[in-house]
Formats: sequence, C-alpha cells, structure tokens
Amino acid sequence: MAATRHNFDRDPFLHISAAIVDCPAPAEPATTESDRLADAYRHIALALRH
Repeated sequence: MAATRHNFDRDPFLHISAAIVDCPAPAEPATTESDRLADAYRHIALALRH
C-alpha cells in the first residue's frame, strides 16, 4: 500500500492549478508524513551543528 501524499506546506500553486481547467497539478511539494518528518529531522540536525 502506497503512502498518501499531502500538501503539508499548503502550497498556493496547488490551489491555483486546481482552479484552472486542464492545468496539471504540480508533483511537488506533496510529500508523505514519513518524508516530511525525515526532512524536519535533517533540518534540525543541520541547525544544531551551527
């Protein structure tokens, strides 16, 4: 079963493209919860080094 992808950052371009007929939704920044947590961990680890 594939993980569900969400727009956690509430990217406005997804809302704009959904309102335009025949405009494909961008693939990013939709991510899975596990990808978002891993990215947050990486950002925190980098911040703590500086």
